[in-house]
Amino acid sequence: MLQVDEETVTVAQMVSYFRRRLVMEDGPIRLKRLLQHLKTRNALISAFLALLELVRLQAIAAGRKGSSATC
Repeated sequence: MLQVDEETVTVAQMVSYFRRRLVMEDGPIRLKRLLQHLKTRNALISAFLALLELVRLQAIAAGRKGSSATC
C-alpha cells in the first residue's frame, strides 16, 4: 500500500509505488487491481500520469485483455 497521504502524493512517488508493486507480481496485472486502493481524485490523476511515464520509459507495457501487450 502507498505510504503517503493520497492528497499530496506526487507522480514520482506513484512511479516508485508502481515499480514496487509490479516487481511483486508474477505476471500481468489488471489496471483495476493496481488502482483499487486509490480513492481520491488527486491520487488517481497522479497514478495515471505515473503509468504514462512508465510506458514512455518502456518500463511497462500496457494493453487490452486478449492482446499480446499487458500492463
